[in-house]
Amino acid sequence: MKLTISRKLFAFAFIVSVGIGGALVFETSTINRLKVTGPVYDELIDSKDLVADILPPPLFLVEAYMLAYEAASHPEMTDADVKGLQKLRIDYGQRRDHWGRSYLPSHLKAQLANEVVGSGDLFWRAVDEAYLPALSRKDAAALDQALDALADRYHVHEAAVLKLVDAANDYQARTEKAAEQEVESRTLLALVAGLLALALFIGGAIYLRLNVVGAVTRMTSRMASMADGDLERSIPFEKRADEIGLMAKALGVFRQASLDKIRLENEARREQAVSEGERAEREARTAREAAELQEIVATLGAGLASCRMQHTHDHRSTFCRRVRTSAA
Repeated sequence: MKLTISRKLFAFAFIVSVGIGGALVFETSTINRLKVTGPVYDELIDSKDLVADILPPPLFLVEAYMLAYEAASHPEMTDADVKGLQKLRIDYGQRRDHWGRSYLPSHLKAQLANEVVGSGDLFWRAVDEAYLPALSRKDAAALDQALDALADRYHVHEAAVLKLVDAANDYQARTEKAAEQEVESRTLLALVAGLLALALFIGGAIYLRLNVVGAVTRMTSRMASMADGDLERSIPFEKRADEIGLMAKALGVFRQASLDKIRLENEARREQAVSEGERAEREARTAREAAELQEIVATLGAGLASCRMQHTHDHRSTFCRRVRTSAA
């Protein structure tokens, strides 16, 4: 396949467009995916941390444990605390289901399900099966026993929560560090891709300047010199297979036609000069023949006059014969 100028230009535009577009897409995806420590990310983290600091989390049963003790210690708060426990029970179940469907790392998800949620389920089972029945019966002995069981299960749950918090903090720190490193590496790669695209563009521009614009300039200069009558020098770029080559071949045809025209004109002038020489020679020969004939006629006239002046017939006859012989 011939690489014409149009195809070269299309290929150049396509490569540069792909390079610049790829660099932009890569950089945009990097920013959207990994802008972890940016201002928007910091605002989101601050708002979540603020809510976490103000409200106790539903999966950490510290508030439920507190309400259970308050309801047992302050009978006047029993009804409100029981309603609070029921609401916390619903919130706990919703958040447990939410994190069960989440995309947490497998080790965190397993630790949450097996230790935190597992100990939490045991706590709520003790609330439902022992604490609330004893509270409703106002059985002090059973209530004390249920509170002791809740305390044991709460402390197991608390230890599981603190262990999960340490693991989550460690995972978050490692994730943020890896994200920052990936942001730096991807930003560097995007910069390199942009610089390569720019270098490609500059190189393509230089190539077009030398290979296309320079060739057109030389062709234009050669056309001007041909218009001024310079037909001796050959046409450049006649061996190229693109549009420049076609232009050069066409210009070569014009040059050859001009050379042929000059050659034919020279031949015509030479033939004309030869014809004029032959005509002049014929005219000279005709003039010489006319002069000779005139001389002969004059001689004959003089001879005839002499013949008439002679008195003797023999002498006249002899002279006339000599004249005839000379004329012949």
